[in-house]
Amino acid sequence: MVGSLPPPFHGSTVFFESIVRSDLCSDFEVRHLDTSDHRGIDNIDRMEIVNVFLAIRSIVLLAVLLLRWKPDLVYIPIAASFLPYLRDGIMILSVAALSSAKTVIHLHGGWHFRDSFFQQSRGFIRLFIRSTLKRVHTAIVLSNRFVGIFEGLVSRVEVVPNGIATNGTCAPRSTLLPEKSRRVVGFLGNLFESKGVLDLVLAAKQVLPSSSQDVVFIVAGLWPMQESQIQQEICRIIPEAGLEERILFRGALVGREKAMFLNEIDILAFPTWYAYEGMPLVILEAMAAGKAVVSSRGIGAIEDMVEHGVTGMLVPPRSPSELANALRYLLGDDLRRIAMGKAGRERFMRRYTMTHCVDRLRQVFRSVVS
Repeated sequence: MVGSLPPPFHGSTVFFESIVRSDLCSDFEVRHLDTSDHRGIDNIDRMEIVNVFLAIRSIVLLAVLLLRWKPDLVYIPIAASFLPYLRDGIMILSVAALSSAKTVIHLHGGWHFRDSFFQQSRGFIRLFIRSTLKRVHTAIVLSNRFVGIFEGLVSRVEVVPNGIATNGTCAPRSTLLPEKSRRVVGFLGNLFESKGVLDLVLAAKQVLPSSSQDVVFIVAGLWPMQESQIQQEICRIIPEAGLEERILFRGALVGREKAMFLNEIDILAFPTWYAYEGMPLVILEAMAAGKAVVSSRGIGAIEDMVEHGVTGMLVPPRSPSELANALRYLLGDDLRRIAMGKAGRERFMRRYTMTHCVDRLRQVFRSVVS
């Protein structure tokens, strides 16, 4: 298993850590080639000397380990942009050249891989993508809606939805009306503009002045350096609107702090329009905590996760007004919001636990090996 562990904390590193530490080891002798770069999210996909060194080091280590371990299967999560995929592709070629192992790739995003990365690539890059994928035995995608991504590129495609581990801190407190009078709308994730953080602030600017309730918006996550202009824009909007005490930023939350945050909020708002979006783990975390979710229609596999009107609300991406309307609706109907949270928890337990995910991965790995 080739992949990175957190920090930095984002969907692919968190998911990879979960499966490396899962009970897959009870069925397979699992070895992990660690490709982690713990410097932070600002270094992802950058063409700079440390990234080049880490890529070369990972490729050399893989070659050594292929010759030493002679694995039956090599699992590689792949990127959807050229520089990181160059490393992934060379690894795929190395497996084919140096071993009899079968390569399984795992795409954590959606159609961006084909529509933007592959289709818009030309010359050598497109030839490289096609030739490396020809050496892949099985590609894993997150949803049935993504199966066509590898059509004509990989002969076998399997669907494995994301999953997260459950524990006591994730369980919803109650299906009764909350005793607290304050309602909390939460956002959790790295604060990229494409994750919808500016849209959320603009929606809050519409919701808060017109609300008769005590409502607060809490935004948890880190600002990447490349989002400094958006950070400055938000820092201008909030005091101009007089909302400094009602839109709060908490920084990064992990472990128990994140669990407490998920227990504290009443609604998760995640209005992403991120091009690489697949099946966001933060939505699964909110569902596991029994919270209604407001997210984006037509982005990644979010419509597989959030059933509109049943477990939450789906709105058009990049539409603060529609987002504000959905939030007003849920904030104004406690019974409906709580029922949605309960339905989301039930949907999560049926489909998206880490046990379900690992069992499905186990089935795929067994069929590949045999």
